[in-house]
Amino acid sequence: MPLFSIVTVTLNPPTGDLRRTLDSVLGQDFEDWELIIKDGGSELGRLEGIPEDGRIRVLVQKDSGIFDAMNQALGLVEGRYVCFLNAGDTLYDIHALRAVEAAIGDNPGVDFFYGDVAKPSSRSGFEIYPKRLTRSFLFSHSICHQAWFVSAGYYDRPERYDTKHSVGGDPAFLLRMLLQNKVRSRKVERVIVSYAGGGISQDAKHVRDNQLRIRKLKKELYGKGEYGWLQSLELARCVAKRILYDTGAWRLVRKIKSINISRQQTLKCKAK
Repeated sequence: MPLFSIVTVTLNPPTGDLRRTLDSVLGQDFEDWELIIKDGGSELGRLEGIPEDGRIRVLVQKDSGIFDAMNQALGLVEGRYVCFLNAGDTLYDIHALRAVEAAIGDNPGVDFFYGDVAKPSSRSGFEIYPKRLTRSFLFSHSICHQAWFVSAGYYDRPERYDTKHSVGGDPAFLLRMLLQNKVRSRKVERVIVSYAGGGISQDAKHVRDNQLRIRKLKKELYGKGEYGWLQSLELARCVAKRILYDTGAWRLVRKIKSINISRQQTLKCKAK
């Protein structure tokens, strides 16, 4: 039983994307993992070049969408903790899995670990999450799915990913896991993955559908009073954020923060 099951769900991945993801896993200095590629039936040639490694398994099977594919893959995992790493996304550096392994060792019984995310296409370049995931934070933010490490035991529950979602099944899963099922969480204090972005999650139609589903779920989980209060705070935050983003001073602050994060990450890697 490996410690980690890394799962990559694919369907006609762009040239080079899958290989970059695989190379980031193969290059880790922690080797107790398996990698499952769940493909929905890509065109001939799209899965060529997968390295020969006994820890890599490929399942080609039709599915009804991303979250059905993820549920299918969960039926194959043998590791203790599962991470879904999409084609094109990569583990941030060679020490990423070792850092998560250390956090797991220091926090027995915790089902959910998460780390920070590099987002090269974003304004700041990084997504830095708080140490404690409060109800108010989860109302207005989610956590990049690629930075999750969830215990395989938790995934044994009947409610895996809701296949009614075309996108957004992961934020819904996160809300239910932390708010409804009260799962314990711990942050890994470092950047864990680099998120490429793009794909179906950026499609406007899918985004609107996701927003409606998430809004309905939040009303269910928070209740009318708390939902109304937090929604008002969220609207005010969005207005302030838009104003600040339009000033050169704010962009400078974000740039300095990005440089500091990169420097800290480099120092952590050199210390290994």
